[in-house]
Amino acid sequence: MQVQDPRSHQNFEHLDIFLGQSPVHRSLKFIRFQWVDYVGLLRIRVLTVSFCRQLAAKCSPLVISPIALTSATINFEYFPDFQCMGCDSLYPDYSSIRLCHYATNHASVMCFLHQGHLSPLLYSCPRMLLQESAAKFPADIKIGFEIEFRCLHVDGTNVDECMEGFSTAAGLRNQCVPFIEAIVEMLEKSDIQVLQFHTEGSQGLFEISTGPLPPVEALDTLIYTRECIKHVFSQHNLIATMHPSPMIDVHHGTAAQFHISISPAGKSTSDSFLQGILSQLPALCAFSLPLEVSYKRVNALESEAGAYVAWGTQNRDVPIRKIEDGHWEIRCCDGTANMYLVIAATITCGLEGIERNAELPSEEQRLQAGIETKLPTSLGESLEHLKKANWTQRWRHVADAYGKLKALEMTALGNMDPKERKALLIRHF
Repeated sequence: MQVQDPRSHQNFEHLDIFLGQSPVHRSLKFIRFQWVDYVGLLRIRVLTVSFCRQLAAKCSPLVISPIALTSATINFEYFPDFQCMGCDSLYPDYSSIRLCHYATNHASVMCFLHQGHLSPLLYSCPRMLLQESAAKFPADIKIGFEIEFRCLHVDGTNVDECMEGFSTAAGLRNQCVPFIEAIVEMLEKSDIQVLQFHTEGSQGLFEISTGPLPPVEALDTLIYTRECIKHVFSQHNLIATMHPSPMIDVHHGTAAQFHISISPAGKSTSDSFLQGILSQLPALCAFSLPLEVSYKRVNALESEAGAYVAWGTQNRDVPIRKIEDGHWEIRCCDGTANMYLVIAATITCGLEGIERNAELPSEEQRLQAGIETKLPTSLGESLEHLKKANWTQRWRHVADAYGKLKALEMTALGNMDPKERKALLIRHF
């Protein structure tokens, strides 16, 4: 896989071809420049089509204030020593452009982001980190997602007519299901493969599963899918949230499991890849379980994220489920994460395991040896693992910046009224 230069002249060609495809494309008025910051927020600048053409013709980025990636927490508190000087640059990747079937006259495009005070180009961009980690991988790699979301009223209460129950027929007899069917149709119009949808175990909890794709394309598709889900429900005065535990009085977890597969998948390579991930799993949790509330899903025998650094074959009470050689489900993840960072770090750790021929203990060997390494049970604990992990210089820079931001955010969110914090998070995520 070749790493794409975001300044490539192909960007104009992609945009020009896209805008001329059909009358619908030619009637577009707006293009959404999108990126995901370090705290997992989807951020958007809405540009006119004419301005996009001007930028693309000159291969110019969109220049914005230097607050795009690592400067603010979820509740928009800035670092105490932050100075708003310089600029950041958004480089649209027009190979990712899609019609927003959920928003008339809009299209969306994912962007690479360069922080103006850093060199070289795109040093800390999560999307570029993912592209480069996938390019280094010696095998084909595919990612697929199980997208869980909880349907709520705008005040955060349950939709009463939704019933609790996993894959039940009764759970599909409510006002939410026609909206989900409309979402699936929109996704398929956007050439996104939808495998299935069904009810999950909690009231108003649903899941849509999408097909496997190469890493960057898979993540771009995930962002489009999530925004489609949220937008459609918002049009009907409802919230579709990926918050990991959206009710104040009781915990019913909402996950963001993803599937990762490598091919060819020889047993030695597969086992070393998995061991590379396991060896850094407590640190990876800082990316994949990025809020204090995320750790409500770290528990034993609840079919959530598991409690120990372990893997199993078709075992849903461990953080990593091996489906077959070269195919795993990662369960210790939720919808508040920056998934570009999660997948990029996961691939990097797996690749490191392959490079050192890491040996994978079996489930039986783990139990016989009495290995009882637990997953972190708080964000502070996972951030400590992240701080101590052995990273390359570039990943050390990313981990340090991320860790400082999340530590500040953890304090800021902890000082909020619980109901206000919950309301903020279910709307953002």
